[in-house]
Amino acid sequence: MPALVSHLSSMTQRTVRDKFACLTQMATILNLEKVSEILDFWGENSGLMTWRLTPAEVRRVLGLRVDFKPEAIAALKLIYSGLDVAISQTQFTKAQF
Repeated sequence: MPALVSHLSSMTQRTVRDKFACLTQMATILNLEKVSEILDFWGENSGLMTWRLTPAEVRRVLGLRVDFKPEAIAALKLIYSGLDVAISQTQFTKAQF
């Protein structure tokens, strides 16, 4: 992965590192065993990792998993920049992602 990022970075003036960080975070979310596991990586548990995805984007990615219940996703308390972000389940659908 680092070699790919380096190669693509040399081909463009735009930063691809941030885009790959987003993709890596999406892959992490899609590989979770259950919805609540995101809390092991989010907020105070994120360690040195800086999340590039917003709470809304995290919910949309979680919503791509057909085995995750929408109610469980909507019930997540994701804190972003010190704010509790409440997002209605009906605001985001797979088609909007």
